[in-house]
Amino acid sequence: MELVSSEYLLRALSSLVVITVLIGISVWWIRSKGSALGLSNGVQIRVVSRVSLDTKHKLFVVEIGDSRYLVATSPAGVSVTALSGSDNGSESSSEFGEVFRNELES
Repeated sequence: MELVSSEYLLRALSSLVVITVLIGISVWWIRSKGSALGLSNGVQIRVVSRVSLDTKHKLFVVEIGDSRYLVATSPAGVSVTALSGSDNGSESSSEFGEVFRNELES
C-alpha cells in the first residue's frame, strides 16, 4: 500500500485554502458592491417584527418601501392589513398577492 506523499498533501491543502479565500473575497465584494452593480434592484421587503401566537398562527409587521403592513398567517391563509401611517392606509384588508403586486407597480 502506497502512502500519500507529503508534497502532494501540502499542494492539495494549499489549493483548498486559496480557493476558499477566493470564494470568501468574491462573496464579500458582491455583498459590498452588489447594489452599485444593480444586483438588488426592486422593492425592498423587510420583516420589522414577528410574533408567534401559537404553532400555527403568526403575526408579522412587514415594510415594503415606505409602507408598513400587518401580515397574519394561519392554516386558512394569509391576511394583510395596512398599518396607519402608511402611504396607502386606504387599504384595510386584502390578499397578500394583491398588496405585493400594487407595491411592485408603484
